[in-house]
Amino acid sequence: VAWRSATVPPAVPLDGADDVEAEIALVDAAIEGITAAYDAALASGGGNAGALPSVPSARPRARGPNPLTSLEARGIVSAHRAIARDPEFRERIHAQIRQRRRTAAGAIADAESYYSAMLMATGSELLHERALDVQDVCRFLLASVLGHDVGPAGPADFPPDAVCLADVLTPGQLLSIDRSRLRGLVLTHGGPTSHTVILARSFGIPTVVGVEGLDWAGLEGTDIVVDGELGIVAVLDTEPVRRYYGMERRRVAERQARQRKLSSEPGLTSDGCRIDVAANISCAEEAAAAFEAGADGIGMFRTEMLFVHRDRPPGEDEQFEQYRAALVAARSRPVIIRTLDAGGDKDVPYLALGREDNPFLGRRGVRLYPDFIDVVRTQVRALLRASAFGRLKIIVPMIAAVEEARWVRGVVEEEKSRLADSGVPFDGAVEVGAMVEVPSAAFLVEEMSEVLDFFSIGSNDLLQYFVAADRGNRAVRALYDPLNPAFVRILQKVARDARARSKWVALCGEIGGDVRYLPMLAGLGLNEISVVPPAVPEVKAALRDLSASSCRSLADQLAMSATAAE
Repeated sequence: VAWRSATVPPAVPLDGADDVEAEIALVDAAIEGITAAYDAALASGGGNAGALPSVPSARPRARGPNPLTSLEARGIVSAHRAIARDPEFRERIHAQIRQRRRTAAGAIADAESYYSAMLMATGSELLHERALDVQDVCRFLLASVLGHDVGPAGPADFPPDAVCLADVLTPGQLLSIDRSRLRGLVLTHGGPTSHTVILARSFGIPTVVGVEGLDWAGLEGTDIVVDGELGIVAVLDTEPVRRYYGMERRRVAERQARQRKLSSEPGLTSDGCRIDVAANISCAEEAAAAFEAGADGIGMFRTEMLFVHRDRPPGEDEQFEQYRAALVAARSRPVIIRTLDAGGDKDVPYLALGREDNPFLGRRGVRLYPDFIDVVRTQVRALLRASAFGRLKIIVPMIAAVEEARWVRGVVEEEKSRLADSGVPFDGAVEVGAMVEVPSAAFLVEEMSEVLDFFSIGSNDLLQYFVAADRGNRAVRALYDPLNPAFVRILQKVARDARARSKWVALCGEIGGDVRYLPMLAGLGLNEISVVPPAVPEVKAALRDLSASSCRSLADQLAMSATAAE
């Protein structure tokens, strides 16, 4: 099914606003309405937590997207909410109405064009793909002020077993499709980090992006296969092709059956080396699904989602309930909870951090803590109280120096003393660790072991900081290679130095869930690899096919090479 994008309907007036204040009021009502809907979605929790809202309007409602599972939705909804609440975004729309007498619809369309063009001009593929989020928010605002959807031109109902071909597709547009009928997605534009692609793959929809030159009309109604593993679109027009993909379907079914069987078993290599496979989550509601997928623990509970969709930080009791719920769901399995990692690409408006020329090298993670000590202490107390309900570990982001590690440990010990004096129960032996994501920290593991209990390698940030290459920038993508021998050496050093001090060490990042890199990771001597929940069964099954001793030799060979190609 071919689906092409459409602009604002021609019949909608974009200029000549008669009542400027009325048009501004219409915009403000739409922004407040959609923000309230985002807030309600984020606060709802459970299976529908984070569902993108139906279009809020005093006029007849346009059809909103389908509910979305909590894991992917909360981050996307929070990103969309941040766009809608951005004062500069609102002011730009207001200015177009006041200065150019644009209608509400015209001013919203102008804002979409302006911010999309600005993001596209950055040279960062990651920011290019955030333009789709701007378009989604503007689409909902337009639908609110117009009273009907302004989505792409396409069929209202897909036929069964359909493959959608589109130039671009926003997350909201994907969610408006009946996914029970969708078997594949092919996009002319987009990349692996776009929210649309992330959502499609999380739903198990095979997706191929960057496909140009398709004969849209010629493919309408044709039997095709979207091979998400190989990144190709195949027309089933010959018997050999049909036979090959028939065999592939059977192979995939057999592989998935094996993965499901092994998911409940411990993470083991073929020669008996234990490597736990844990899951990353963003809220307590996701813990049950992670353990159902076979996770040996929670390797990373990102707490940012508790902080970013509100006008003030969450209170101690609210945080305590979230952390306690995750620990109860874990049933004595370990849960690592990361303290607030604000800054960088995670804006928390009420902290008023201000704009920085390079926020990823500015105030983020632990660097913010001394300036927001009350927020930090509140979170630490909530975590310590929750530790009475399970095997809690506290991990701190962006530590780059021993002084920061000592400062954090000091805060934790002070809050322990206060709780003890108040008679509040907690685990006195709760462990405190550091994310190793700043290169300097990789060279200070031994020294930080004097004050910290464990380490987890944040491979996403560590790699981009180590090779000085934005992972979302297509122009330097070749440098962002996990098999870079220098990067393998720094991973080996972190693991080796941690083991030398008898410290537990893990890896948390995208490469952990990519089985292409698993032989190298299994050769590092890690205690745990933490991945997104859907990847747990595949990683556990892949580990069973690997020999830890052979993987160690492979990692050594990689580290001694001059280039990744070698």
